[in-house]
Amino acid sequence: MNMIPDSSLIHNNDEGIFSFIGHNWHNYTNTVEQLPTEWYRLFDDPTDPRRRLTWRRRFGTIQAKTDVFNFYSSTEDVLRVNNNVNDFLDMVDWGSIRPHLRFHLLPVTLSADTVCAWQIQEMYKGLNEWIPSYTGGGSSCYCGWGFTKTRGIHYKGLSFFDFIWNTFKLHSYFERPYTVATWLSTESTNSVRRTWYLSNLQSDPLFRRKPAILFDPDNGSIFAAGIVGDYEDILDYDNGEILGAPDINVSQVPIRDFLLAKAFPSRTGPMGSCTNSLINWKDVNFDMSLQFMTDQGQWYKPEKYLGRYIWRHSDWKDAPYVYLYKLFDKITGKEN
Repeated sequence: MNMIPDSSLIHNNDEGIFSFIGHNWHNYTNTVEQLPTEWYRLFDDPTDPRRRLTWRRRFGTIQAKTDVFNFYSSTEDVLRVNNNVNDFLDMVDWGSIRPHLRFHLLPVTLSADTVCAWQIQEMYKGLNEWIPSYTGGGSSCYCGWGFTKTRGIHYKGLSFFDFIWNTFKLHSYFERPYTVATWLSTESTNSVRRTWYLSNLQSDPLFRRKPAILFDPDNGSIFAAGIVGDYEDILDYDNGEILGAPDINVSQVPIRDFLLAKAFPSRTGPMGSCTNSLINWKDVNFDMSLQFMTDQGQWYKPEKYLGRYIWRHSDWKDAPYVYLYKLFDKITGKEN
């Protein structure tokens, strides 16, 4: 599944490269390391904590620690993934009403729906500097799919003389995709420049450089190995000091977990959304909708999707036992 935003509807007048002749992330995928999801690959040292800023292999060792089962629903709504992201994603800039405000509007109706909510969350990361609560969720101010606004090799400034105002003005612009493609050429004569460019991405990536300390050559790795409570002054979160008692104290949360939740998107579907195709998961995938739904023609929820009753997200905790006894017996080992 490819979750790289490619919609012409993703734009903002001052959102960097999205407003520059329609260029988008797909124009910069000459090497995956330019993407926020692949930034971790730039660090060769396996002990560097920035090497772990990826969702990949998140559950890589879990089966060595306990018995694991993947109970999913083929009619899942919240964790459902739409491979053609442009079919459902519509991000609208209401800048004239409130700068930087983005809403997710469903293509047909403005009524709330949960379909693909997880995927939309991953596509919103980095696209704003505040979080509106609305259909489909909001966005974050860290890394993600927001292009950098920090001057460097990607975002540059050119001074020119304005004859009307009789003064010099600074014009900002982005490096064009074809220029970057030249830098990344794999020709042997380009090896030095290619190596330089990839190395530079560690501190000057294409995506938004926030929090800035993460891209500091001297302190980035130390920060990535820390906990949230040690960086309250630079991280945007509330632990109850402003809005009252927090639902959960996040001060002891590892920076890695914080950044994966807020900054670094996933490009693959989540556990619980479908079967896991890895060989070691072969015999522990169970489709609740197909295998454990009783009375499929009389499922307990009245609403229908695609013309039939479906097993939606977390129905296992909401549906009456009469509909769930097969799942209960499977989980408890009483099916035989």
